[in-house]
Amino acid sequence: MKRIYLKPRSTYRTALHSDTLFGCVCWAIREVFSESRLEGLLKRFASGDPPFQLSSAFPFRDAADGRTHFYPHPMLQPAELETSQKLAEAERQKRFRKVKWVTEATLGKFASGAWNEGDYYASGAWQADGPQLMAVEVQHNTIDRLSGGGQLYSLTEYAVSDGGLYFWLDGETDVVEGAFGFLTHFGIGGDSSLGKGQFEIEVTDAELPVTTADADRFMTLSLYAPRESEMDAVRSDGAWYNLTVRKGKVGGPFLRVADFWKKSLTMFAEGSTFPIDGPKTFGHNPIVKGIADGLPFDVQHYGYAFQIPMKTKAA
Repeated sequence: MKRIYLKPRSTYRTALHSDTLFGCVCWAIREVFSESRLEGLLKRFASGDPPFQLSSAFPFRDAADGRTHFYPHPMLQPAELETSQKLAEAERQKRFRKVKWVTEATLGKFASGAWNEGDYYASGAWQADGPQLMAVEVQHNTIDRLSGGGQLYSLTEYAVSDGGLYFWLDGETDVVEGAFGFLTHFGIGGDSSLGKGQFEIEVTDAELPVTTADADRFMTLSLYAPRESEMDAVRSDGAWYNLTVRKGKVGGPFLRVADFWKKSLTMFAEGSTFPIDGPKTFGHNPIVKGIADGLPFDVQHYGYAFQIPMKTKAA
């Protein structure tokens, strides 16, 4: 298994979720290797036998005492905190409910069953500094060359202070590593031709922070699109999740089509947790645009769950 670090050399325009990374990797494989190589890999994804799986990108922070990796706060049964009449305690509980990130050490305690949400609150570990992620609205201007007029508009750009981003990659990693050699020069995400999304890429061998032999649920580190056969698990009382709607463009700079919007897709967000009855592959790559829409091929949207096994501790 690989942990791939993305160290920003510029701001970036696109939040690097698993589906965005997958799309960038696929186009890079087509450019570096061949279209037939990419088609062969995509057939395996479509058959339910993914040659590789990847997570979304999460922040890390470098400091004098080492590197801290952050993960999504696992979505579990909420802690039943005692209602307080004291303003300070009420504000403290409010801050706790908004915690978005946990450290690798904290994730290990959740995954091993040592902690539930109540234990996490009592520990006070959630009050430590999180990652320094910044979203900045940048003003742009369009110029009408005929009239000389213009119009202001703003776009969101992202930056990471004192660190960068990383993601997990498992399976047949060689072809993806080759693709990232190309993306180092080309850029990742929107407006790469304008210098956005430029990263120094470092590939390391690593293992997931936790392995739980008697796991009874999993947390996804990627956006997850379940198959119909998996819906009983996600509809159960033991599922805790957030939903997000994804709608992107086809091809970016690699393919020019008049109707470039993909079909919107509702997915489970990173950090969502679901009960399991044994280890297996969850998710699939649904088709979000294709031959029926006038394209020369069907477009897959990455939806496999990158799993962290977890053991539930009773509340």
